[in-house]
Parts: sequence; C-alpha cells; structure tokens
Amino acid sequence: MTRGRVIAAVAWIPALACAAFALLRLSGLQPGFPLYSLLAFTPYLVPLSLLAALWALLLRRRAAAVIAALAALLTVALVAPRAFDDEQPATPGGEQLRLLTMNLALGGADIDQLAELAEDEHADAVFVQELTPQAAARLRASSLGRAMPNQVLDPRDGAFGSGLISSLPLRRLPEPAFAGNRPTVAALLDAGDGTWVRAWSIHPSPPLNSGSLAELDAYLDGIPAADPSGPPAILAGDFNSTLDHPDFRAVLDRGYRDAADSLGQGLVPTWPTDLFPPKVTIDHVLGDERVGFSDLSVHDVDGSDHRAVVVTATVPHG
Repeated sequence: MTRGRVIAAVAWIPALACAAFALLRLSGLQPGFPLYSLLAFTPYLVPLSLLAALWALLLRRRAAAVIAALAALLTVALVAPRAFDDEQPATPGGEQLRLLTMNLALGGADIDQLAELAEDEHADAVFVQELTPQAAARLRASSLGRAMPNQVLDPRDGAFGSGLISSLPLRRLPEPAFAGNRPTVAALLDAGDGTWVRAWSIHPSPPLNSGSLAELDAYLDGIPAADPSGPPAILAGDFNSTLDHPDFRAVLDRGYRDAADSLGQGLVPTWPTDLFPPKVTIDHVLGDERVGFSDLSVHDVDGSDHRAVVVTATVPHG
C-alpha cells in the first residue's frame, strides 16, 4: 500500500466511523449488543467527531474533515435539546412531592449518608435499587428508616432488590407484569388532600450481553402507556438506558416525561462515579404528562457507583 493510501485510510476511517455512529443514532434503530451499550455514550461523539475532523484537516483530507464535522453537527442537534428547559404542565394548587432515587450498588451504599441526604433535601419518598437483605436491615434500623416508617421493600441477594420508603402513607400494589423476574416494587403514595400517586421503583437488567439486553428490552417494552384516567404515575430508578436508546425513548412516547430532560439537565451524568467508563445518564425520574418537575439535583453517596437523583414533582389533585 502506498504512503498516500495509508494517509487517506488514517484520515477517513475515524471520520466514517463517527458518521456511521451518528446515522445509527439518527435512524432510531434498536441495535444489538454491543452497539446498544455504546449508544449510551452518544454525547461524547461530538468531541470525538471534531477531533476526527481536525485530524483529517491535518492530513489534508478535506472531504473526510467535512464528513466528521457533519457527524458532530448532527449529534449536537440530537443531544442539545436536553440542555434546555421544557414547559412544565400547569398544576395550580397541586401537591408537591420531594423524591429521591438511589442505586445502592449491591447494597454497598452508605445508608447513613443516604439518610443525611434525604433529610437535607426534605425528601418525602426514597426509591432504592440493588437492595440486598443486609442493606434492607440497615435501612430499617437507620434514621432514614425511622423517619420514613412506611415501607414497601423487596430485598434480594444480588443486584435486583427494590424498595420504596416514605414519610407519607403507602399502599402496596401487585408487582407490575412487565417486571418479569426483576423485582419492581409498586405502591400508591398518598400525596395529601385525597391525591394518590402510583409509584414504581425501576431496575431492568443492564445490557452486558445479548441475553441481558433481551431482558432489558422486554422490561422497557412492557411498561404500559400512561393512564390519564388513573392516579398520576411516577417511575424512578436505574433504567440502565439513556435518552439515546430507542426503547427508553419509546417509554417516553407512551405518555411519560423525563424530569432531567424537561428541566434542561438531561446531560447531567448519574453513572459511574469512577473515572472509567465515561459518565452517562441512566438513572431517571419519569412522570406522566400531568406531573410537573422542578429543583433537580444529583449527589454522590459513598459506597455506590451511582449518583442519587433528587427532584420535586408536582401532581394535580385527584
């Protein structure tokens, strides 16, 4: 191979790779493993495409530079709306709920620090995932457990225990059908003044291989459309997917809104807290279209590789 062809290949391969990735994201197609996992990192395609464009220019391959630059512009168009507020639904005189969701990382999160965070943020309800029996015992014995005595817990060994605790009255509901073999606690939460909210603590399988990706797809595909005739719905937890995944966007299309996205914080990462892999946004609070959101923040908790998400939800009177 001649030197010129080598230079052309070195310039074009990164540019075409960036363009192919951007077109995959634009297409809305649901890729298999491992491309599905890579879609979580779509926002990082912007700097990577710009670097590919600069690299191509340095190698004097202008056409390749243009292709890479177009990939960057396309990706900006796809992800930039997450940085801007959406109009919130009108909920005059609605009830406000301060919500916190936290993946406990196999039960290893510091429960006392979580309790302090919930107190500082004036949380009314806390959704937890990866709730092990040992973590559930620590939770019940903690100041958080005492402050929030109303609890619907389904602790399990491993990564899929689930729970919801609150200072407000709770009424346990049957586990939703879409959960499959993944514990997903469900409850009616009394927001006050006769207003009830249907709440689910969400945690599908992570897309670690083709089998677990199929489980993730089935879980998200099974989440039912929002029911405007029933109590307002809130789904909170570790969705193991981002706004760049077609099956997660399909959930939103069934009548739900993402709190962070609607508040212009859809690019704020929630996992991991370590330096690698690059940080992505897989922990979410969703509400149906009647639920308004405000005052969202994310917080590190020792012992967990996920960040806690805290947000205020305003729900209309029932």
